[in-house]
Amino acid sequence: MTLTPEQLKECATLKQLFKEKSEITQRAFAKKYDLGSPANFGQYLQGRRALNLRIATTIARALEIEVSSFSPRLARQIASYNLGPNAPAHVNNGMAIPLVSFDQVSQVSDGEKLQEMLGNASVDEHLLVDATLPENCFAMCIEDHSMQPEFLKGDFIIVDPMLRPLPGDFVVANIANSVSCMIRKYRQIGFDDHGNESFELMPLNNDFASAYSDKQTCRIVGVVIEHRRKYRNK
Repeated sequence: MTLTPEQLKECATLKQLFKEKSEITQRAFAKKYDLGSPANFGQYLQGRRALNLRIATTIARALEIEVSSFSPRLARQIASYNLGPNAPAHVNNGMAIPLVSFDQVSQVSDGEKLQEMLGNASVDEHLLVDATLPENCFAMCIEDHSMQPEFLKGDFIIVDPMLRPLPGDFVVANIANSVSCMIRKYRQIGFDDHGNESFELMPLNNDFASAYSDKQTCRIVGVVIEHRRKYRNK
């Protein structure tokens, strides 16, 4: 996709700021801050790929600058968020993470493809969160009633794909023969004859069925680390 003049200017400005502020190479910078491959990171600086909120906020925090110093467009997007009572007090202390659907996540087969999908999320598909959260996190909006009463339809969850689940954790998982991925409670059952861990993925609503890793293919996508309840607007 051809970048607009505004997007090209953003990339050029960021490239100059990177030269002035960074004390490490592009390759080291990309690795340190989980920005994908050095070539992928270089595409942003060379104006071959438009900046998105996740990339922009990650780079800005790493260089200790504000997003507005190179992208007024994305700064306006950040300022337009309704942060709510549980959000960070200052926009500059937050970061934007991709907001993806359960259907989107169900279509990726491994962690590398998941990160590629997250990196390509459009500007308006992000959620502002506390900057202390891990870099690779993403957000989802609950779409069904399977986890009531803990999780209601319309609630937001923050998912860390790098965590290994522990008993009692809530996880997002792809389950064979399911239409979409789902959020479930993780319960360890034991180990099979080959030493592989077996587990149950439990709904909280009894109208929905559990899934068992020893009976069907279940891939854990990530662990839920934050839950945001959606309340009715007054």
